[in-house]
Amino acid sequence: MPRLVFVFLIFIIYFSSHADPVLIRKIKTTGLKVKGKVEGLYQIQLKKRKLKLGAEYLVVRLLSEDSFELLGQGKVEGHQNRMAFLKLDEENMFKQPLAGDYIIAITEGLNPEEKDGKVSEAELLEEEILPDEPGYIQLGYGYSLGSYNTQTDNAANFYKVVAYNYFSYDLTWYLDFAWRFGLNYHAYSDDIPTDTFERRSFQSKHNYTDFSGLFRLRKWGSSKWRSSFIISVITEEFSTNNNDEALLSTKFSSTGIGSRLAYEFNDPMWSHKSWGFALNDFYVQGRYLLSVGAEDGLVSRGTEAKSNFSYMVNIGANVLFYWDAIPFAKRWFLNLNYKLRRYDLTFSGPTVGQDINGAYEIPENGNYVESAETFSILFGLRLDDYIGKFFKPR
Repeated sequence: MPRLVFVFLIFIIYFSSHADPVLIRKIKTTGLKVKGKVEGLYQIQLKKRKLKLGAEYLVVRLLSEDSFELLGQGKVEGHQNRMAFLKLDEENMFKQPLAGDYIIAITEGLNPEEKDGKVSEAELLEEEILPDEPGYIQLGYGYSLGSYNTQTDNAANFYKVVAYNYFSYDLTWYLDFAWRFGLNYHAYSDDIPTDTFERRSFQSKHNYTDFSGLFRLRKWGSSKWRSSFIISVITEEFSTNNNDEALLSTKFSSTGIGSRLAYEFNDPMWSHKSWGFALNDFYVQGRYLLSVGAEDGLVSRGTEAKSNFSYMVNIGANVLFYWDAIPFAKRWFLNLNYKLRRYDLTFSGPTVGQDINGAYEIPENGNYVESAETFSILFGLRLDDYIGKFFKPR
């Protein structure tokens, strides 16, 4: 006989009549209310003291002034900010608990808390550990519309003002065995239509790689806000066959630090019975580029580049799709994203012109602001981190 059924029978025997108004009042006065669900755990609003970790509770719902029903059974997993977190035995759950339902202790009847509010020294020393959040692996393929713009007070790169589109690849991996840490890899390589001063049209090449380390925090208390920190290494190359200063070949390399603020409407590993979709999160992300190196090709604006104020900003949202009929690939995502990348550079050292057809000589110590804006849509698969689960201590 399943344990929950056994407990339910004890519950029925213990309370001889579920229609007793005194019993209903006791549930209201001594039971604890369910406030919501976060990361697969049910939030329980505490009154006077913390609940014992591992203690078992029943979840009940009041139907009227003289009746109630049993929803399921669970164990206390942790505490945070006057909240307890209850993990339900989902295999034996009768109904999904909702905000406003009550929990009552199995071993203490309807007295889950001591009325005097006293806490023993052992309970004060008890370690408050919330369960780790699940890791995941996300693979995506995207399409972007972008534009490149250069602001300068001379003729160098004057024709680096183009609109383009490209396809990109994205990999995000939050480690299950170290859930706070993650990695992100984003890359694309495509041809860009460009023109020169002589009105010649041809394809230039643009390669971009962004590799980032991620560190995510827990949500702010009982809210849906979450912060993450980012450290990035970015390489970018714009190459062209143009042979004058109007359109230059340049290699960029930069390192950056930043943070991401997200409002998570649902958990990253949200699921649904059968098929469904839901808005996962909305986020704003900013990175300050601590250093930016820039090296031109044969025609050069100088021998060394200094970054004045260079940065990247991302704004986006994720939608999750879930279909339990697909083995190992039940969860998919759709990402909509706006990105602004801005390099503010001052070059120093001698410039190098091109002695062909009286090419313009580039002035020394020039300042150049190169910015790229993109609107992207990314679609892909979000999987459980089966690799991380293998390395996770048991």
